[in-house]
Amino acid sequence: MNSTPVSSVISRFLGEALYYDRQVSAAVRQLRHTLALAPDMPMTRNYLAAAYGTMDMPEESLRERQESLRRTGREKQADALGEVFASGGEPATLRWAIQTALSRPDELDGEKAWELAIFHARLGEIEDGLRWLSEAVQRRGYEVTFAKVHPALDGLRSDPRFAAILKTMNLRTVTGPDAS
Repeated sequence: MNSTPVSSVISRFLGEALYYDRQVSAAVRQLRHTLALAPDMPMTRNYLAAAYGTMDMPEESLRERQESLRRTGREKQADALGEVFASGGEPATLRWAIQTALSRPDELDGEKAWELAIFHARLGEIEDGLRWLSEAVQRRGYEVTFAKVHPALDGLRSDPRFAAILKTMNLRTVTGPDAS
C-alpha cells in the first residue's frame, strides 16, 4: 500500500513538515511528488529549493528558484538570478536578494523582514539575521510563526537573543525530547 498523499495540497504540506523536521531527503522526495501532481502549485518549488540549499546542492536550489520565477511570469528575475549565481555562487545570490529587498524600502513589511532574516542567517551573519528577525516580529510577519522550527535559522539558535525573540512571541526553544 502506498502511503504517499494523492492530494497535491496535503502532499505539499507533508513535504513542508518534513523539511521543518530536518528530514530533508524525505522532504525532497515528497515535494517532487507534489510537483508531479501539480507542477504549478505555489510555494512547492520554493520549499524544494530551500531543501536543496540545506543539502548543499546550490545548483539544484537555483534551478527550482528560477523555475518558480518563470512559472509566475518573472523571466527577467530568473535570468538575473542565474547570472548572479554564475558570478558568485549561492552567497552572491543571497546578497543580491538582500540588495533587491532593501532597494524598495516602501515594500519592507513583515514578510520582507522575515526574508532578510533568512538571507542573513544563511550567510552566517548573526547580527543582521537577529535584527531582521526582530523586525519581522515587530511588523507581525506571518512567517515568523515558523521561527522556532525553520532550518535556515539554525545558525541563530545558540545566541541568547534568539530565545528572547521567541519569548516575545510566546514561543520558547526546546533543547531536548524531555523539554516541556
